[in-house]
Amino acid sequence: MNLDVLKEKISLIVKENGYSLFAFSYEKENGTNLLRIIADRKEAITIDDISLLTEKINAFLDKEDPIEEDYSLEVSSRGIEKELAYEEISDYIGSYVFVKTYDQEHYGDLISFSDSEICLMSKNKKIKINYNDVTLIRLAVKF
Repeated sequence: MNLDVLKEKISLIVKENGYSLFAFSYEKENGTNLLRIIADRKEAITIDDISLLTEKINAFLDKEDPIEEDYSLEVSSRGIEKELAYEEISDYIGSYVFVKTYDQEHYGDLISFSDSEICLMSKNKKIKINYNDVTLIRLAVKF
């Protein structure tokens, strides 16, 4: 089976279980062939979610046997503090985020986003940040 077809089939399994396929790769790493699947969704993905998804993908791979050589399967998520791409920032309005600019760092609740500005509520204070100054924006865990 070619890798594009395999990616499509695994993507369907991932979607059927309530996630999106963020990344798919098959490569040699430290002498081992590695099939790496990274799942995503807006809500946090738990270790139980990953275990269930791994079971589903493994069942498919065992049945179809699409890869002839020995390989290892790695299924993971983007992580609880995933970096946000420009296109997805608006999807996370209301979420707690970390924003780094060239000279400052801010934690706060994302209250709005436009092409040119990110607005956070941090310690009961509204902070407006020019998007062109942002070097990193990611989800953060509030303690």
